[in-house]
Amino acid sequence: MFRRKPKEIRISKDVGISENILMGKTESRAGSSLIIVVCVSAFLVAFALAMVYTGSMLMARANRGLEQERCYQLASSFARVVDRELTRYSGQNLDTLGANTDYSKSFYRFSCKFLEDSRYQEYNPEHPELTTFYYRHNMDGADDKYGKVTLILYKENDQDTDIMSGMLIPDSSDSGTVSPIEKVMADISRFTLHVEVVAELDGMTYSYSTSYDTQVEYVKEAVVFTVGEDRIHWDETSKKWLDYANEEYVVPDGEVIHYEITPSFDKLSKCSFTKTIEERESLGIGEGGGAEP
Repeated sequence: MFRRKPKEIRISKDVGISENILMGKTESRAGSSLIIVVCVSAFLVAFALAMVYTGSMLMARANRGLEQERCYQLASSFARVVDRELTRYSGQNLDTLGANTDYSKSFYRFSCKFLEDSRYQEYNPEHPELTTFYYRHNMDGADDKYGKVTLILYKENDQDTDIMSGMLIPDSSDSGTVSPIEKVMADISRFTLHVEVVAELDGMTYSYSTSYDTQVEYVKEAVVFTVGEDRIHWDETSKKWLDYANEEYVVPDGEVIHYEITPSFDKLSKCSFTKTIEERESLGIGEGGGAEP
């Protein structure tokens, strides 16, 4: 009986080498894929962080814009209140308002006194700390929530001196509808009033600056009329000039009547405020400052 001898199966070394090469390539591809995944992940993380940063910046700007708007609204609304107060009694006879409680406590009355009272000095650019006056609105300890408002006032004199003087030429018009008192009181503008409203809220400041021209009239006792050495006064009832003895006085031909007005708050009859410069706006970082007189 014959038996078939099994064949030997030999595995070439080259086959093993090829398998090693294939395994190396597979591992290399896996490593490259891992690197790509890591890079993509890093990019996505960086993109997400950039989006978060951009979003936070936009939110911060939006919040800052809201803070600015709140501060602006506080300053502008207070400035409108001040403007309404200054025109509240314009042109009215102050003698008839003396007993009015609202008038006696009004900002209008204080502004008139501020202009006429010599204790409030005229603005001096060399000494602004002495001639600029600050008034802070008291919010009863709630400043942090509602903000702070500071009112800054100063005045500039439109006249060379406090005493105003001039001449009247007597004519037939003295007996007409316009009295000499009305003539000398026409178009008297002594001061320019400067008002600045500064609001402080959420670390921001916003200011409104406005200037007002003033037209004033004084009672007849504030005026002194003279002809040479003679002191005379106008009688509204008889429409005649009278001397110190209340006798009729006839102005000599060729003579002129001199007058002199000594202003004061007690002699003020009318006062009107007219806005001459529109609001100038300024936005900045709040620092406070200033001092009350």
